[in-house]
Amino acid sequence: MRALGRLDEAADQYRTAIALKPDFPQAHCNLSALLIERDLHGAALEHATRAVELMPELAEAHVNRGAALARARRSAEAEVALRRAVVMRPDNAQALSELGGVLAELGRLDEAKACHLKALELDPSNPFFHLRLRDAHLLGGDPAGCEAVCRHAVSLAPRSAPYGAGSPTS
Repeated sequence: MRALGRLDEAADQYRTAIALKPDFPQAHCNLSALLIERDLHGAALEHATRAVELMPELAEAHVNRGAALARARRSAEAEVALRRAVVMRPDNAQALSELGGVLAELGRLDEAKACHLKALELDPSNPFFHLRLRDAHLLGGDPAGCEAVCRHAVSLAPRSAPYGAGSPTS
């Protein structure tokens, strides 16, 4: 359902799975990711936290927890969750990108750029990772770097990314 864009139905299915098996960490994790997409960060945080409690080694749950915390502007806590995810899965481009966004919010732009560049090494064709790098350049007062990153992102997905409106996950 989620892959088909039928988010309400997907959420219902995740909730049904949780009702049938409350200690099902993947269902909590998947529901938290969907809730982040829907901008329901409080509920997303609840489910991501529950997934982490049930299965601490589930890196995606830490990513979702960090993302929900970041959207709630709880950057220091988000950094801890995302660093934990990166330690578990250093090849997780999403975790690196999320961590870079948090570090940029915290004003640690060199660290943020390094995270974004690593995410792009892992997934160079993801336009949203480029947008996150753009944000770090923008916050650092580097308009030339910002423009170069934007041009590349537009070349990757000229019709689908919201290039002028800030990162899609902020």
